[in-house]
Amino acid sequence: MVFEKTRQPPSKLVLLLRGIAKGEPTAHLARELNIGRRRVHQLRQQVQCNLLSTRPTEPLPDDVLEADELYQNAGEKSEPHRDPADRSRRRANKRRGHGTYETDRPPIFSVKGRASGKVRYFVRHHADGATCLAVVKAAAHQQARVLNTDDWKGYTKVEAKLNLQHATVRHGRPGSGQREWARDDDGDGVRVVRCNGCEGAGTGLLSYLRVFRGVHKKYLDHYVATYETMTNAKQFTAAVLQRMRFSKLESQSKDT
Repeated sequence: MVFEKTRQPPSKLVLLLRGIAKGEPTAHLARELNIGRRRVHQLRQQVQCNLLSTRPTEPLPDDVLEADELYQNAGEKSEPHRDPADRSRRRANKRRGHGTYETDRPPIFSVKGRASGKVRYFVRHHADGATCLAVVKAAAHQQARVLNTDDWKGYTKVEAKLNLQHATVRHGRPGSGQREWARDDDGDGVRVVRCNGCEGAGTGLLSYLRVFRGVHKKYLDHYVATYETMTNAKQFTAAVLQRMRFSKLESQSKDT
């Protein structure tokens, strides 16, 4: 349990958990609650680790899904680089486009259900075809019918490998004259071919991460798991509180 040896009063601990759930920076929480910054950071790591270990693993219940990926600058924040041949960056990562974990721009996949509105996030090292298929397979149930994505080539084998109808919008490049964001294929006036919901989910995640002014890539999935928990729960419920306090193994032993 996170607070097993903590001497802080319960009122402060509740406010701390609420601040972590809302995505407030560690320094701000430390000042507001009059707790040492290092201690707040340790507690945040434990809470976020618990949320990561207890995150839902079952597929989304939706028949129609959207998938997209974004690339987040995440290097080795606060880690000393004593090797002269491996100096730390003095300024932000200027790389653009598709990145990898090795280039300090790990991909974050999002898969969102059209009907439920639930979203699953996956932090991965690469965004190649095998990774895209693995992510979609983990998020889609066996009777899912349609997957909507952009024209990233990593999703091209979805129909053949996962038996999903694959609908794509061609975002293209600026100036190409072939850019589209939504399309009406059946002529009923409703543009159902789109991945705008998933892109919106990615924008919300980026705004959440921006507050921390850089996240170590080793802990990026912890922050993403925290955001996923709250964006799906909508409220700070008793179930969320339990997940924040107990890891998966602790929860299992507590139930048995």
